[in-house]
Amino acid sequence: MRCGDPTKGVVHVDLDHEITEQTADAFQNCLSDTMQFGGYDRPGTNPSLSVWRWQFGPGRGDAAEFVYESANGERITFYNLGVASGNEWQRCAGAR
Repeated sequence: MRCGDPTKGVVHVDLDHEITEQTADAFQNCLSDTMQFGGYDRPGTNPSLSVWRWQFGPGRGDAAEFVYESANGERITFYNLGVASGNEWQRCAGAR
């Protein structure tokens, strides 16, 4: 995932789903696990986007989603489901 800007990449993720100094390693582990253990889930809300999803627990909200542009693979955003902030990086990272 590239640095990006306020609309995509890590900058966007940090602005919308805060990554702190204390959660930076958990964010990286959650992202890595999602890419390793997840899979293509569905088209995104925008027809040009796709979602890669990792269901890391039994609950509906126990999942992380990575959204990317279908045509070129540009990484747009990454978040956890089930929480308003979308940033329970430790919970996701500790799931495997």
